[in-house]
Amino acid sequence: MDALKDIYLAVWWTVSAWPKKVKKRLSGIGEAVRDLLPKVINELVSQSWTVFGLLVGWVVLPDGDTRNFVGTVLLWLCVAWLVTMPLRISRED
Repeated sequence: MDALKDIYLAVWWTVSAWPKKVKKRLSGIGEAVRDLLPKVINELVSQSWTVFGLLVGWVVLPDGDTRNFVGTVLLWLCVAWLVTMPLRISRED
């Protein structure tokens, strides 16, 4: 139990010794995550229907060129969605 107390005190001392700029920057990151989280969840739900439709199409299709094409489209759709998310979600919204 003393080891946990020592770790807690060491962490507390380290954080309390940080300059105010670092503390302010860390709190700003927390605020940004809190503000963007609902937007990211909304994007995820909106995009999930498209991904779900392509996934069902990929599962239902027989093996062949069409199934490979749908799988490739599904993969690139997910990549493009992740890469362009910062463009769609801005802090001004």
